[in-house]
Amino acid sequence: MRALAAADIVELAEAGQGRGPSFLALGILGRADPSIDAAALTLGQRDAMLLAVRAQLSGPRLDFVSACPACGTVLEMTLRAEEIGLGLAAQPAPQTRQIRAGDAVIAVAPLTAGALAAAEQLADPDSARRLLLKAAAPDAPEEEAVLAAVEAAVEAMDPGLDTGLDWSCPACAARWSEAVDVAALLAGEITVRSRGVLADVAVLARAFHWSERDILALPAERRRFYLDAVQA
Repeated sequence: MRALAAADIVELAEAGQGRGPSFLALGILGRADPSIDAAALTLGQRDAMLLAVRAQLSGPRLDFVSACPACGTVLEMTLRAEEIGLGLAAQPAPQTRQIRAGDAVIAVAPLTAGALAAAEQLADPDSARRLLLKAAAPDAPEEEAVLAAVEAAVEAMDPGLDTGLDWSCPACAARWSEAVDVAALLAGEITVRSRGVLADVAVLARAFHWSERDILALPAERRRFYLDAVQA
């Protein structure tokens, strides 16, 4: 898996505008490792790989912030991917499972990153849910009881679907949990980094009359050297 270059970050941020973090996640993984089929990954596998990409960009630690729902106290937590169950080694290989719903025996596969990206493009939550469940169990009848059974099976098959943080407030002793959306986390960081890179491009282009392509091709350390020289 290679580290994302400045040009990758800018192009990914532009391609992902208005498409949602799950769509952008496919692009990120495609750039980081073109040999994999990112759309076929389970969500746990996808998120573990996204955090590996993020570690190359920002280091292995993740900073989380949450406000206590009872008293408003702001809490912070710093963890590694392994501590929230998203280390690469912890992700199981995808396996199809059979479930019984009434008289029917239905094959259920884990949700994939590609299915989630497709569902993310739908405005209606119920339509998105049905698309996901039909992707996991194409032969399942369109009955709510059956779809609920498929949904329960899908959630049990991939531990990456239930990644969350447990918080405890030191001020009032309230306890709560929050889901960790790895794709949204990295998508936000890619957007912020892209703006920073383009700001650097603007400074260096004015100072040296270099093209955007040439500036983006510079290693980060060399780009920083030239920025420091301009701003000295």
